[in-house]
Amino acid sequence: MEPYAGIRHRYIAGAKQQHKLVGNRNKCDLQTPVNRYYEKDDKMGKILTTLLFLSLSVSAFAQGDNSLRQMKNWQIKGLAKSALRIDDPFQAGLYLEEWHRRKPGDNKASLELAKVYLQIREYEKAASLLDKLYRQNPRQNLEARYYMAVVNKYFGKYEEALEHFEYVRLKHKRIPDRLINRKRIEREIEGCMMGIAAKDTTLNTEVFRLNESVNHSDMSFSPIIINDSSFIYGSTDTDKTFVELSEAYKPSWKFFKAEKREGKWTGQLESSAPFKNSELYDTGRGALSPDGKRFYSTQCFINDKGKRICHIYVSFLEEGEWSEPQALDKTINNSRFTSSQPAAANLFNPSLEVLYFVSDRPGGAGGKDIWFSVYDKNTNKYQKPENAGVFINTEGDEISPYYDASSGHLYFSSNSWPGYGGFDIFYAKGSMVSWDQPVNIGPPVNSPFDDFDYVKSGTSRFRLFVTNRPDKGEYSEGVPPDRIYGYDEDRAPGATMQDR
Repeated sequence: MEPYAGIRHRYIAGAKQQHKLVGNRNKCDLQTPVNRYYEKDDKMGKILTTLLFLSLSVSAFAQGDNSLRQMKNWQIKGLAKSALRIDDPFQAGLYLEEWHRRKPGDNKASLELAKVYLQIREYEKAASLLDKLYRQNPRQNLEARYYMAVVNKYFGKYEEALEHFEYVRLKHKRIPDRLINRKRIEREIEGCMMGIAAKDTTLNTEVFRLNESVNHSDMSFSPIIINDSSFIYGSTDTDKTFVELSEAYKPSWKFFKAEKREGKWTGQLESSAPFKNSELYDTGRGALSPDGKRFYSTQCFINDKGKRICHIYVSFLEEGEWSEPQALDKTINNSRFTSSQPAAANLFNPSLEVLYFVSDRPGGAGGKDIWFSVYDKNTNKYQKPENAGVFINTEGDEISPYYDASSGHLYFSSNSWPGYGGFDIFYAKGSMVSWDQPVNIGPPVNSPFDDFDYVKSGTSRFRLFVTNRPDKGEYSEGVPPDRIYGYDEDRAPGATMQDR
């Protein structure tokens, strides 16, 4: 997913509609005859399994649910493996569930499926599988118990999660560090203790969900505040997220503009420069340069290996007109790895600008990391990207950077620093690779769910962020949608909100 925001490929969604994901199914070790034959030539094996995946997937999608039942075991395994390789959890779930129907006693497969459910936010299904796994043999199934703790934390059951995490920490020597990082266990325990303590804390800020005119579709994300009465954001251009594969592909991500009219926010499709929507690619996740003369945006596509890749584009304001978006050079964009979620800031020298972005390229701390590149306005050149360092990045994922020049704080979200839920919002003072210890922004902005895409208004204390929490304390099963929320630091709980 790009990036942990409930964003789904439309062709994947169509597959999910045709092959309903059914609860309580699981996975396999995914070794196909092709892979075994070519295990000495991994590159050729990857090419062939990708081709196998694409050909059989199209056939399965076209024929419907019965096609899965007609496939051989080795085909189901191979398709699942290929889907996992290209980071496609929705398709992986389709084939892993079919494998579970056939091999319900495959515990290794069950654990993999549970991980997929976590990735696509099917928390109830993940919990059901994990609970059965670790109860079968609590001493052996430590990995299952770890992920059960993660699920409990998502539900806000901090006491139960803490018990599981502490048990896993005690028995951690039985688990390879590559599977469950000990440092991450310690951070999860700290996060649970924070959550327990927060239950007795009186909150002095109220957050609210913006109305359906803004949160109109399957997801809304990545707000860019223009002024106190308008902002740009990303969203899907329809509430019909699940489409049939026979339909022509149309980009799903679009830029929208929200304006405050008579105290109410109204959202509409944006078509003016530089917030142009592409007819070929998903478009969104943008940022204006500090001088307002460049606009960075993200465009995503499926590469020749079937993997979803995002690249950063830039438009220039020249003589009052915005240029067509052009891809940044190979210094930033790489055909094999994602570069997305740009955030620009001036540091030290007015002619030098730092472009922060998110990437899964090698050389980071793990997962998705925040990187930066120094941009020289005089030469229009970007320096080789550097990792923001271990005081920002962890072995988990760090996303949605936003630099506030007035405070010198870099805001970002992480699922590995001690937090209250999945992704929490943090800030750290510093620049480039020199940072203070990150600070959790705390409740009510952070919750047991995923919270990210934090931005500030430059002229007021109005703030926006994105979360998949249920509104008004109602828990929603399945995949919670991403919605834009707001709050005003000058308002106390219970105050009348005129700007919902």
